[in-house]
Amino acid sequence: MSESTAVAFGALLVALFLGVLAVMLWRNARVRTVPADAVYVIEDAVGFVSAQLPDGLSLERSDVRRILEWEVHFLQMQARRAHRSGGGDIVAGGTDQAVEYIQAQAAAKQDVEYEELQIRTVLAGEATYLQAIGAVGEVVT
Repeated sequence: MSESTAVAFGALLVALFLGVLAVMLWRNARVRTVPADAVYVIEDAVGFVSAQLPDGLSLERSDVRRILEWEVHFLQMQARRAHRSGGGDIVAGGTDQAVEYIQAQAAAKQDVEYEELQIRTVLAGEATYLQAIGAVGEVVT
C-alpha cells in the first residue's frame, strides 16, 4: 500500500468515525424530550394538586399525598414488570388499573376509602402539575 493510499484510507476512517459520532449525538438530542431541570417533588405536587381541587371533593392534603404516593408505587411496579418482560408502555394519568390499585391499597393498608372520582381528579391534577414543571414531552418510541 502506497503512502498516499494509506493517508486516504486513514482520512476515510476518521470521517466515518466522525459521521457515526454525529449521528449518535443527533439521535440522543432528539430522544431527550424532558428538560433536565424537570424534577418531580411529591410535596410540590401535593401543594399544586390541593390548590386545584374543586370545593365539593372533600379531600385533605394528606389524602392527596396518599393518592399520589400510591400512584407512584403503581407506576414503579408497572415499570419493573415491563423491564422483566422486555419492554412495554408505562402509562401515567389515571388508567382504570391505577385507580383500582389505589383504591385497593388505600383501603387495605391504610383503612381509607376513596371514590373513583376523587382519585381521578387528583391524578388529573398531577398531570397538570407534570405539564407545569415541563416533565411532559412527546412520546418516545
